[in-house]
This record gives sequence, C-alpha cells and structure tokens, in this order.
Amino acid sequence: MRIHPLVQKVKKAIDGHRMIRAGDTVLVGVSGGPDSVALLHSLAELRRPLRFQLGLVHLNHRLRGRQSEGDEAFVRALARKLGFNCIVQAVDVRAVASASRSNLEEAARKARLDFFRRAMEQSGAGKVALGHTRNDQAETLLMQLLRGAGLEGLVGMPPVKDGWLLRPLLEVSRQEVLDYLKSRRADFRVDASNLDLSYTRNRIRGRLIPFLEREFQASVVENLARTALVLQADLEFIQGQVETLFSRLFQQEEKGGALSVAELVVLPAGLQRRLVRLAIQQVKGDLRGLELEHVEAVRRLLEPSRSGRRIRLPGRISVAREFDQLRVERGVETGVAPAFRYPLNLPGAVFVPEAGGWVRAGPSVRPVRRSGLSVRISLAKIPPGLTVRSRLPGDRYRPQGRRTYRKLKDLFIEARVPLARRNRVPLVVADGEIIWVPGFPPAAGFKPGARDRSITLAFDLEGVAPS
Repeated sequence: MRIHPLVQKVKKAIDGHRMIRAGDTVLVGVSGGPDSVALLHSLAELRRPLRFQLGLVHLNHRLRGRQSEGDEAFVRALARKLGFNCIVQAVDVRAVASASRSNLEEAARKARLDFFRRAMEQSGAGKVALGHTRNDQAETLLMQLLRGAGLEGLVGMPPVKDGWLLRPLLEVSRQEVLDYLKSRRADFRVDASNLDLSYTRNRIRGRLIPFLEREFQASVVENLARTALVLQADLEFIQGQVETLFSRLFQQEEKGGALSVAELVVLPAGLQRRLVRLAIQQVKGDLRGLELEHVEAVRRLLEPSRSGRRIRLPGRISVAREFDQLRVERGVETGVAPAFRYPLNLPGAVFVPEAGGWVRAGPSVRPVRRSGLSVRISLAKIPPGLTVRSRLPGDRYRPQGRRTYRKLKDLFIEARVPLARRNRVPLVVADGEIIWVPGFPPAAGFKPGARDRSITLAFDLEGVAPS
C-alpha cells in the first residue's frame, strides 16, 4: 500500500511539532465522523515505523438519541476490527450543562477534556490525538473574529496544547480526508447535527465560508489556516517576552499576588492587558469567563484617583488598587470584615480572631518589638474596663502630636493601611473614645506624664495565649 499524501502530511506534522516520540502511547479521540476515522487510520499506518502504541477513546454525549448510540457501537466495532483497545464513556451533557448553568458547547468541551484525562490515567497513555482539520481551523478563526477576539483567539487551535493534546490534521483539508477514506475503503458516520444552522459554527461552515469562496477567494480556507499559523508563531514570541517581564514584576503572596502600579502605567496598553491576564491566570488557575471588559476595568484601577477601589471578576477573584500596588486575590474580598466587639479587662488580654492576634493591657505587658504595636497609656485617665472593637462609620481619632481630630479613614489612607485590613484593625476604646489604634501613637491626652502610673497596650500578632 503506497503512502497516501494525507499520511505524509500527518507524519510531517508529527515530526515538525514533535508530537509523538518512540515508545509513546497515544489515544485517538474517535467520534465516528470522517475526520477522526481518517486520523485513526493514518496513525495506524504510522505506528510501526514511528514505534508508538495506539488506543481509542469515545465519549457518548447522549445528545442525539439513537444516533449517539449508533456512533458508540460503530467506534467499538472499528476498534475490534483494527485490534485496538477502546475506552468508552457516556455522559448526559445536557444535564451537566443545566446543572452547571453553562451552555451546551462549554459543557461538552469540559466533559471531553475530563474524559480524556481519566482515560489517559486508566490506560497509561500520555497523549490524546484529535481530528481537527484545516477547515476546522478556518471556521474557528472566523468564529473568534466575529466574537471580537484578540490575538489569543485569532490563533485558532494549536497543533499541540499543554504537551498532550495533539492535532495532526491541521494542515489537511476536509476534501483530503474524504479522498483518503475513499482510497482506504474506510466507513464512517455522518453527524446530522452538523447541518443544524442554529449553531454558529455550522452557519460559518455551511453559509459564510461557501460565500467567501464564491465571492472573494476560492482558497479562503487555506489562507485563513495559514494566517492562524503565522499568528501562532507571533503569539509564542510575544508570550515568551511577557512571561519574562511578568516573572520580574509579579509578587506572589499567600492568597494571590501583586503588580507594581508604577511599573505598569509606563507600559503600552497591550503589555498591560497581557500582564493583567497573566496575573489573574496565576491566581485563578485559568481565564474562563474573563472578557476584555474585565481586563479594561482592571486597567482603570491604574488611574491616580483609583486607590482604594476594588472590583470583582468571574471565578471569585477580586482585584484591588492599594496605593502603589494592584492586588489580585482569590475569593471576593470587599474590604468589609464582620464587625467585632470584645471587653478588655485591666490587666488582661483578649484574642481578636478577626485581627489575628491578641490585644493585651496591663503594667507588666511586654512591649511588642514591631514599631507602633505597643504604647504606654496613663492609668489615671482610663476606666478599669476597656472595649476592643472594629471601626465604625464616622470614627475620628486624634493621635498624640496632632492638634485636631481626623477621620480614621483618612488616617488609614495616609498610613497606607490596605483596604482589606482596615476593618480588621482592633481599636481600643474607653467610654466611647478611641484611645489607641495599633500602628499609631496613643490618643492625645493619654500619654503618661513623668509621675503617672502607666500601663502598656499591645497588639500581639504572635497569637500566644496570656500566661
């Protein structure tokens, strides 16, 4: 049997993109349609010369009733005929989409990827090959262009994704697939849902591309696929440069990370967008649900008047502008912590879980080494019982050395206290008056004189219980 031009193209793709190495086990995602069947047969012809193992996987989406069952039966029979193992699973994708409140296309895509990962683990395979062709690539590019995608969307489908998802037919046209199957007398299934024009991709395939071929350029599919390849190379270069810059600018933290506002604002808008997207991806783990409008909302936080603002993004991610930093965090932090109020005896100590530490009061309390977290207070000027509470709207404070009272909010801003921490700062209050705010001097009038008996107030972040 002579080597068919399609098989030659598949081998060229495998070699050019280093898709498969000797000793690999590759699972072929076979739907029963012409593209996936052609991929299976072509890889079957190459497996001995390239020395790799093959298996089949098939996911029954249960979307087309008896036709779906027929596809599954066809794939099982094909695997037996060719002598390959076959892993099959059925998933009610419509029910999954309803339960997850996602659209059918997204639910099906996620179900397939989850299935592929499980199948690889079950079989010991390291890669899955899919039958996407040059036509699929052109359709994808047009669909993304119509949606208003950026460069990431316009590159279409990569030949290799995440090191394990392979697309060896991206340089092969749909007509070449049909010619190859005819030469091998290979049967395949026809999916009637591909003719349903209620789906965007089907309208692009059945109406838009034929119109473009007829009215503008007969080779429009080939040209679009070539454009995707060129853009993929450009994107790879840009991503490499951005990742190098990102590794220098991004500060990893326990619940997320931060970017320097000063270093971001001097960069071109395109770089800002990419760095913001990378920061969100680093914290969230993916970019699902993130649209251009979200990225632009984050970029607006770079404006000078935006310090203290916070926005929420899909996937329970929040981004806050805190002075000279843009902070990306998991969970939707609003800066509003539960209000708290605890009695504080003299002498005594109280643990404040909202603040993550102890507030201590007494003559024998040891000062905290960290500056501003312990002060001396005149004992004669305070009652025997104190209160530790969170801030309230309108709170005012006059630290030692200040002539007038100031809004506590303004003092926090001056001291660059992060927004998320402001409602967690434990305020020590006597008879309704704030006498100390950790991080600030004691209230004016409460500093002990030379002959006054005094006590120490301390905020101890070590969390050690009082003895």
